[in-house]
Amino acid sequence: MFNLLESDQIEQVSQLAALVQAQVEYHRQCAEILTQLQSKMEDRIRDSSNKPKKEFIPKPRQSLDLSSENHNGAIQGSRSPATRSPARSPARSPAPLDQPSCRALYDFDPENEGELGFKEGDIITLTNKIDDNWYEGMIHGSSGFFPVNYVDILVPLP
Repeated sequence: MFNLLESDQIEQVSQLAALVQAQVEYHRQCAEILTQLQSKMEDRIRDSSNKPKKEFIPKPRQSLDLSSENHNGAIQGSRSPATRSPARSPARSPAPLDQPSCRALYDFDPENEGELGFKEGDIITLTNKIDDNWYEGMIHGSSGFFPVNYVDILVPLP
C-alpha cells in the first residue's frame, strides 16, 4: 500500500511538472507575441510621426447671399437690402492690388494659439510665408497663421 501511495505521488508530481513546463512555454510564447506586437506598434508610431499630418479640408459649400454677408464681418440687424449690398461688395471685391493678399476659399477656425481665423470670401493681407503649408496674414486688425490650402492667392508675396 505504501508503494502504491509513493508511486501515485510520483505520478502526480510528474504531471504537475508537465503542467508547469506547459505554462512556462505558454507564457514564453505570449511574451514573444507581445514583443513582436510592441515592435510593430513602435514602427507604426515612428512611420506616422514621420509622415506629414493630413489636414481636414472641408468641401466648399454653396453659399447664399445672406449667409456670406453675415459671415464676412457685416453686422446683421435691421438694415435694408439696399445698405446690405455695399457691405457685401468690399468683402467680395479684390483687395488693393498693391499689397500681397489672398481670398479665403473656406472658413478657418483657429485651433491653436497664433492661428488666424477667417470666413469664406474674406480678403486677407499676406505678411509672411512661413513654409510651403502656412502663411502669416492680417484681417480685421488681427494677425496670425493659416494654411495655404484654405486660400487663393490674389497678389503673391515678393
